[in-house]
Amino acid sequence: MKNSFIKILSNINFTKVWFSLILSLVSAYTLNFILIGKIFNSTQSSVAVAFFLFFYYLPTIILGPFIGVLIDNWNKRSIFAFSSLLQALIVLFYSLAKEKIWPLYALFCFTLFAMNYFILQLEQVYLLL
Repeated sequence: MKNSFIKILSNINFTKVWFSLILSLVSAYTLNFILIGKIFNSTQSSVAVAFFLFFYYLPTIILGPFIGVLIDNWNKRSIFAFSSLLQALIVLFYSLAKEKIWPLYALFCFTLFAMNYFILQLEQVYLLL
């Protein structure tokens, strides 16, 4: 068992994808934690946090049944690149926004987590290859 684990880790491509997955998960959960704290501190409302969490899980509910087919039929590198670029733009929007535009935040929150869901599913596909 120990030798098989070392053999897997010696594969450079697997190690790159594995560390990418770890970094992606840590950054996504850190961003979620910060956003939940920011939402609660600015609104003092648990309902606002609940709406945030609703938009966090909504892409999973909507895309869940279809994401495997989409990933299989689309170019995986393009999905990675597009999802990562869109996530970076959305995080940049969050950091630069001065006004509170809640409907726009909800749309961007949904899009951010949908792209995150695509990336997480793609990383699982690459780990199985």
